[in-house]
Amino acid sequence: MTLKGGVHGFGNVGQSMTRAINRENRFGEDARIVAVCNRGKEKRDLAEREYGLKAYERLDDLLAQGLDFLLILSQSHVHKDVALKCVQARVPYLIEKPIALTVADALQIVQAT
Repeated sequence: MTLKGGVHGFGNVGQSMTRAINRENRFGEDARIVAVCNRGKEKRDLAEREYGLKAYERLDDLLAQGLDFLLILSQSHVHKDVALKCVQARVPYLIEKPIALTVADALQIVQAT
């Protein structure tokens, strides 16, 4: 079974992780990035055109895709909100550093998870 993953934030890190997983087969055939969420249309268009991914502007639309995991690679100030939505949707996630901008936000993520 191949795990279906998503990426929140399709900047340099999001593209690099997608290449590592989908093109370089860093996890063999066990995982694939299938969709991304990015607020900027230019990066969404790039994801569709260059990577063959579904691209969404809204996180809720991405989470509705039945993902097995989400990589949170967006700007640090939105990490907490994205992680909490993942918890609500029961989607496992990984957050790039830092987990949050404040200790209070980090604790909220940890407690919710």
